[in-house]
Amino acid sequence: MTEDICIRCGKCCYCYVGAKKFKCRFLIKVGKDKYHCRIYANRLGTEVHKGFVCNHRMNSKVRYGGCPYDKFFLDAPMADSVPEVVQSLN
Repeated sequence: MTEDICIRCGKCCYCYVGAKKFKCRFLIKVGKDKYHCRIYANRLGTEVHKGFVCNHRMNSKVRYGGCPYDKFFLDAPMADSVPEVVQSLN
């Protein structure tokens, strides 16, 4: 699976702790609804928030609404309805 379908919306660059949503510390806004990861080439496995590491979008198994990867997870819950989106270090 290539990453060329990513539209750089940044929706998968958040982690959820209970009902709280935290933005990845490496995510920066570069335009209207466009984001960039400051460590993109080395992001996978990097801690992005206390206890959470960056994971490939295909491993999150949730839908973000408007994300092209959603088509692979039609039966998955929406990201805002699950307690943890990225893999925990614990």
